[in-house]
Amino acid sequence: MAFEKYTGARYTSRGAMVTVRKTGQIAFNASAAREMNIMDKPAVTLHYDKKNSLIGIKAENNQKTEGARKLGKMGRTRTVAASSFLNFYGIAIKKNLKIVPTYDKKSDMVILDLKKAMKVASRPRKKK
Repeated sequence: MAFEKYTGARYTSRGAMVTVRKTGQIAFNASAAREMNIMDKPAVTLHYDKKNSLIGIKAENNQKTEGARKLGKMGRTRTVAASSFLNFYGIAIKKNLKIVPTYDKKSDMVILDLKKAMKVASRPRKKK
């Protein structure tokens, strides 16, 4: 048998990805946070285009900006508590959604197209 030893680095990233969780949390993986320029921002504002089912997320330098939501940090992941936003606009999330984000320079916002979302099962919780 002629085995070859693999010595390459482990592939750990699927690129920029945002998860809209059924709990109402919006989570940016490290690639998305970096590419969308929100890694070092303290807050974001949330926007919605009903006609096109698009969520817009704009990075803010000031947490006191009207409507600003604190950007949470979990390691390299960035999160936003958005359940009240989702409820206000009647956006029902029954399963976690994975969305490849885009950046709109004109509006200076991260755009999440809900029509292009991939539904994923949530991981079972660990039993204590």
